Amino acid sequence: MRISKQYDKEYKVQAAKLAKEIGTVKAIKELGIPESTLYTWIRQSRNGELETEEPQKPQKALKLAGINQELTKRNKQLEAEIREKDRVIECLKEATAFFAASRKK
Repeated sequence: MRISKQYDKEYKVQAAKLAKEIGTVKAIKELGIPESTLYTWIRQSRNGELETEEPQKPQKALKLAGINQELTKRNKQLEAEIREKDRVIECLKEATAFFAASRKK
């Protein structure tokens, strides 16, 4: 029968940080924990399920919200440019086909 070892949250957080700093393989060897366990903690850390940083201050949250708005606006602009360029490319393809067909006659 296999006994499951329980780790406290602080240990998990520190293990995930260590893996980020020195690499996962080295951290597994150094800590002597199962590979799947550390990978689970790293995934939880990435997904925000494991707090690895101090809580954000309101100013930082507002700054990030502003940056997010700017990036969303820029993304919409770039998508509009892409649509326009796709439309131009399609017109050029049609014109090329038209002129190629008229030369064959």
